[in-house]
Amino acid sequence: GSRSDIFVYNFAAQSTSTGYDTINGFNFHNDRFNVPGHVTDVSVSSNSAVSTASFDSDIAAAVSGQLGAHTAVLVHADGGTLNGETFLVIDVNGAAGYQAGGDLVIHLNDATGTLTTADFI
Repeated sequence: GSRSDIFVYNFAAQSTSTGYDTINGFNFHNDRFNVPGHVTDVSVSSNSAVSTASFDSDIAAAVSGQLGAHTAVLVHADGGTLNGETFLVIDVNGAAGYQAGGDLVIHLNDATGTLTTADFI
């Protein structure tokens, strides 16, 4: 809705790999993520094919070189069976690169605004 929402994740297992949560209507201007650690940088991945059957390897490839320790990457799938979908990958284990089960993956449906470090508390 139009109010501010806070989505709390205490550990990666709450939303990771193909067991990701879907958040509808996230507004980067009003809503926030409360995640372990402090997100120090964000980026956006483009030209990323993502499919359910190869999800973890596709996400790893999409964030390669962008997902560092304590960072987040917004992945816009532009191919594969999940073409058109958007995923937020958040490092919570302090290791660069995507590790299934070690990093958060959140499916964002109809998100608005621009992702910044201020979206994380």
